[in-house]
Amino acid sequence: MSQGTSSTATTIENAATDADISAAVPLGTKVEDSTTVTGSPVAFTPTGTVTYEFFTTIDGTGSHVDETVTLSGGVVPESSVHGPLTAGSYSFIAIYSGDSNYAGSTGAVEPLTVSQGTSSTATTSRTRPRTRHQRCGAVGHQGGGQHDGDRQSRGVHADGDGDLRILHDHRRHGTHVDETVTLAGGVVPESAAHGPLAAGSYSFIAIYSGDSNYAGSTGAVEPLTVSMGTSSTATTIENFTSDADISAAVPLGTTVNDSTTVTAVRRRSRRRGR
Repeated sequence: MSQGTSSTATTIENAATDADISAAVPLGTKVEDSTTVTGSPVAFTPTGTVTYEFFTTIDGTGSHVDETVTLSGGVVPESSVHGPLTAGSYSFIAIYSGDSNYAGSTGAVEPLTVSQGTSSTATTSRTRPRTRHQRCGAVGHQGGGQHDGDRQSRGVHADGDGDLRILHDHRRHGTHVDETVTLAGGVVPESAAHGPLAAGSYSFIAIYSGDSNYAGSTGAVEPLTVSMGTSSTATTIENFTSDADISAAVPLGTTVNDSTTVTAVRRRSRRRGR
């Protein structure tokens, strides 16, 4: 007698909930494949094996990871769990080996898409006191500098570049200086120091490029105002002929002039504790 035929039907499931997956899933989802083998005519219980092929392409092409399970009482064990999955395209194919009663069969390609996650970019401006070397003029700028610390929230590991824009107008207009830093282990390096800053308005904007798992994002505009310093004005009346300071009454007919000194009042930066 001839062998009967078989059909192999598969369903990708969420490994955490066992719910069938029929659309794109969030970044980091864990999945497994479930298979049913049916013999025709339905006269015997199918035996044999099913091989699950797991691909990192949407159409079941290219390299794949194979796993073979053995039917028990006609029931096909589920595949192993795959994930948490990074953003991209995947697919499963289940191949039934057949047995003495039923010919083998191959299930349809099961496509799976894992969506990119979102990202948020938060920045904080901080004032860094002058270091000992900076006070000596050996390294960097004289005086305190302004730098920006950028924090990238993440679930699955975030990567990519962060473009930190420093604008000279807190209304987000005008020219800007760009500096690009690269995330390492999900951590965003701080920007370079800017300063000492003249009085006026400034702002930072941090722009995350995104990567294969996370879409890019732009932080809020961070306004910064540098206040005007104070000054002191000292004057002395002098004898125009001798340049001598005058601090008392002078003789009739003396010719005088006034001498003025304007001094900027500087604030001292506090040293950090050693």
